[in-house]
Amino acid sequence: MANPCALLLAAADMLDHLGMVEKGSAIRAAIRTVLETRRDMVTADMGGSGTT
Repeated sequence: MANPCALLLAAADMLDHLGMVEKGSAIRAAIRTVLETRRDMVTADMGGSGTT
C-alpha cells in the first residue's frame, strides 16, 4: 500500500513549471477534496481504508 499524494503533488508542480497552472491547480483541488472528505478514499496511513 502506498499513498500517492506526494507523486500527484510533484506532478502538479511540474505542470506549473511547464506553464499548465490550471491543470496543476485542478490536481491540488482534487487532492484537497479527497483529504477533506476522508471517507474510504484515503489510505490506512491517513485513517481510511482505501488502497492504491
